Amino acid sequence: MSATGNNHRSTIQVGDVLRQDGKLLVCFRWSESGAAMRPLTKKVNIIKPRGTEAHGGKETKFTAPDVRIDHFSAMTPGPFVARLGENWMLADLKATIDGFEGEVNVPTKSAHEKAAEAMKKKETQKIAAPQVSPQVTPQVEGRLPQSGKTAYMVGLLLEGTHTKKFIVESAVAKFGGELLGTSRTLSSLPSIMKKAGKTAKWVEETK
Repeated sequence: MSATGNNHRSTIQVGDVLRQDGKLLVCFRWSESGAAMRPLTKKVNIIKPRGTEAHGGKETKFTAPDVRIDHFSAMTPGPFVARLGENWMLADLKATIDGFEGEVNVPTKSAHEKAAEAMKKKETQKIAAPQVSPQVTPQVEGRLPQSGKTAYMVGLLLEGTHTKKFIVESAVAKFGGELLGTSRTLSSLPSIMKKAGKTAKWVEETK
């Protein structure tokens, strides 16, 4: 990378990479009290089986997250191996750091962080999309309700083969509520349906 802004007068920032005892460390948190750095690559573990390779025993290598954290002065000077910036986890390290080898040691989120994010997402969804009770469907002029007790009664009115008593009693049995209140709602539906271009119809009760 360019030497501009990366010399002995530079001071450490988030995303700056140092080489310490042969290992690359990246600054992931900075404050006036110090710079926290973690290994940029995962640690390599080697399992040595019993016996010799001649008898079928071969070494097995695997990587694992390196959770070690080192603390440096907040005024640690450069030059740095690289200055990746705050989005260092998204950087193409092989293209940025000469001779880079290994697997990037991207930190995983703790259970506490995951729970906090899930709670925040849940709260955001509540604000963005408030739920409406199925029994209290908004009645918009020119539009018919699509769910709940009122929509159910609209459907029966469109069929035109039921009495008022049957519609009211059926709606109360299915959704609950009082007969008187449901009857009043039914009485208001013809005008609502007319605005939406629909005709409400019921049959008279036979004595």
